[in-house]
Amino acid sequence: MSSTGAPIRVLHVDDEPDFADMTATFLEREHSQMTVRTTTNPEEGRRIVADADIDCIVSDYDMPHATGIEFLETIRDTYPDLPFILYTGKGSEEVAADAISAGVTDYLQKDTGNDQYKILANRIKNAVTARRSAVEAEQSRYRLEQILKTVPSCVVQLNYDGEFVFANDRAVEVLGLERSDLTSRAYNDPNGRSETSTASRFRTTSSRSDRCEIQVIHCTGSDTPSSGPTARRKSCS
Repeated sequence: MSSTGAPIRVLHVDDEPDFADMTATFLEREHSQMTVRTTTNPEEGRRIVADADIDCIVSDYDMPHATGIEFLETIRDTYPDLPFILYTGKGSEEVAADAISAGVTDYLQKDTGNDQYKILANRIKNAVTARRSAVEAEQSRYRLEQILKTVPSCVVQLNYDGEFVFANDRAVEVLGLERSDLTSRAYNDPNGRSETSTASRFRTTSSRSDRCEIQVIHCTGSDTPSSGPTARRKSCS
């Protein structure tokens, strides 16, 4: 599902039920595709996350059963990438630092007035959009890798430092690479930073004399295959 226009399901945990309900009302008013469930108990919050498709958690900090950070830590044990926003009236540098260390996605201090709900709605939307984009990118990367693994030519992918981040089975075989090499060895593209060719660099490491055309896919901004890579080919014999 595309992240554009998709529903956003939020869990708001706050020990003050009236405030939790009011926040839910304002958030749903600010974002028409946002639905908010509320609970006053972090333990109940964990059960809701386990049973329902929640896209983002918004939690208070100072609660009787557990602090927001303790709640966050239990969530991170099972859901390391689930967006989690600490929304608290007890703001301090110490709390913020602890939240960051525990893996909080965002931190927002409660305020007076209705503008805070607009800010919170935007923070939720941004966090969910970022996570969905990351998931979609990972799925695209996986599909691309599965395709590239089956092609008969050698295909390798490099990051901007010229380091391997992917090689298909044929490239691993012909170039004599170990899987561990994919994150520790550099390939010097003759059209890039060095004049040393792939063939001369790896001829001594390969036990095969097969001819193989090496297709080099350059990352466009990350260490994963992109949907629109630039490619160069180098003949290896």
